[in-house]
Amino acid sequence: MSPFGKEMQKDDPSTNVTDPAPSGPAAVSAFHPATVATSKNLARVPFACRSHGCRHPPFLQTTLRLLAPLRYGQRGVTFGPICARNWAVSDPALSVSAGESPLWWAPGRVHHDPMDAEIPRAEELNIPQALLLLATNDKDGQPAVPHVVLKVALAGAILAELDLLGAIELQGKHVRATGATPQTDFQHQLELIRDTSRPHTPKRWVSMLESRAELHRVYEGMAALGIVDHVGERHLGLFRTTRYPEKNHAPEAALLKGVEAALRGGASDPRTTALTALLYSAELLGKIFPAADQGHARELANDYWPSRAVAGELRMIRLAEAEAAT
Repeated sequence: MSPFGKEMQKDDPSTNVTDPAPSGPAAVSAFHPATVATSKNLARVPFACRSHGCRHPPFLQTTLRLLAPLRYGQRGVTFGPICARNWAVSDPALSVSAGESPLWWAPGRVHHDPMDAEIPRAEELNIPQALLLLATNDKDGQPAVPHVVLKVALAGAILAELDLLGAIELQGKHVRATGATPQTDFQHQLELIRDTSRPHTPKRWVSMLESRAELHRVYEGMAALGIVDHVGERHLGLFRTTRYPEKNHAPEAALLKGVEAALRGGASDPRTTALTALLYSAELLGKIFPAADQGHARELANDYWPSRAVAGELRMIRLAEAEAAT
């Protein structure tokens, strides 16, 4: 052991390197009382790599210890290019509470790379995610409809999601908050509806909630889940575009199966019904199922207030475009 390592072990015997078991998943639930890791105690961390079954020589372990403070962030840990995944840490002071960061670290346990997490099932996606996934070409990552249409459809999908969560409802001609406070990715939109000084119609809310930034935020959320890829490109060195080609087809395949059953008039859950109605109003259904009979979908769209709002807003946009062209 290097002099640096001996001095560390002398100062704190708990900093001995521990090797993870060669097989079987390591437990990640036995956390010591959590304290936020600092640069001071991170500098003393010994590492053992399990990615390749190797043991680094003392000089390399010393280098990794010295570099550890530079690689640490308040919200998690990032790694350099050398054996960049799956490290075991034996210092109890490095456990991090669930409120501070994801449960990636435990003393004497194996770090599980978040990229290895299971892809969410179709029923675990919210309505905006499901809508954008079906509206995007699998190969080139481009939407099947113009962005102006996609933004309107997304705004309607956000209203549908909040409605299904019981956070908002249609009262007469206006959308109102119910007072429920469910956990949702669309807390900002819910607060806008809750705190408005005067109620608005569904079509007005669709117009108000249209946002290119929200479009990208939902896409980026799916990229973080491993469903789509983020592909950034520059054209002529000036114009930057982003595409989101499909990375894992399983969620979309399940969504397509559910929507296809709904088109045939079969039993479907409320989320699939809402998704089918929104796809019809955004004129996406015919692009996804060109040979399918859309009669039942038309009935669903006419009976569902978020999809009616989307259809009404798109109608106004087309009228405005027609007037501008004349």
